Amino acid sequence: MRDVHNLVARMNADKYAQFKRSKNMCASSYVISVR
Repeated sequence: MRDVHNLVARMNADKYAQFKRSKNMCASSYVISVR
């Protein structure tokens, strides 16, 4: 059961990292378009 929990935690961490990356990309492209 512990392994499953670790797997889910890792998947959530991956999703969160991807979300943060995409958010940063959107922010940088927004700044570029404003300039």
